[in-house]
Amino acid sequence: LLNETLFFTIGQARSILAERSPLAAALAGLPGVTVFPSDANFITFRVPSAIGTFAGLKARKVLIKNLHGAHPLLANCLRVTVGTPAENRAFLDALTAALRGADETAANSRRDQ
Repeated sequence: LLNETLFFTIGQARSILAERSPLAAALAGLPGVTVFPSDANFITFRVPSAIGTFAGLKARKVLIKNLHGAHPLLANCLRVTVGTPAENRAFLDALTAALRGADETAANSRRDQ
């Protein structure tokens, strides 16, 4: 059992290492997204509106960690766990749509004022 657990853990660590950099690079390529360096199994990033983006992701059935409000240095920050290639692609697709939706909501709010 110990060998199986160790084998699984090593495989999981290799998968995270392989997926973390491409996920961080894809995040960094999105307009308005700032990615913070990570050596962990998650990536912290800042968006223009964490609340709107988080809501947009949740509406698309993607749940990540909203760090906004946890500390002043984490204003508008979100955190995503590095997943499988398919999970990361689904997250990036949902994030792209959520960011677009958050931008449109902010523009409508400014227009209504």
